[in-house]
Amino acid sequence: MPKSNTLYRHEFNYKFGMLSVYAGVMGIKFIVFTYTRTAAEQNKRFKEGLSYCDGYNNISMHQRDRARDLVIIDCDGKPKWSHVHEYDVLAKFWKDLGGEWGGDWEHKKFDDVYHFQF
Repeated sequence: MPKSNTLYRHEFNYKFGMLSVYAGVMGIKFIVFTYTRTAAEQNKRFKEGLSYCDGYNNISMHQRDRARDLVIIDCDGKPKWSHVHEYDVLAKFWKDLGGEWGGDWEHKKFDDVYHFQF
């Protein structure tokens, strides 16, 4: 029997907690700027060209509460909206936990280094 989305969400949240602890140990600061999305919010991102999921026919992991978008914060407290090394460090750890990282998606028309899903 396949796992339910509830079990996947639980596992995602546990692993995201592990990622947060790892980031702290590594001295990497970040904030989460996207949690769960409604279908309408997801559809808006789709229409803006920022997602491949329309929120209705193609449901995103954000809608399933199994994805977070985070942004690295530099030592001055400013967000790093470009692809910096810290994203790669967190991505490697996340993938070792079995997660997927948006920075690896080859079919993308945009850089989604902020996206971590399970």
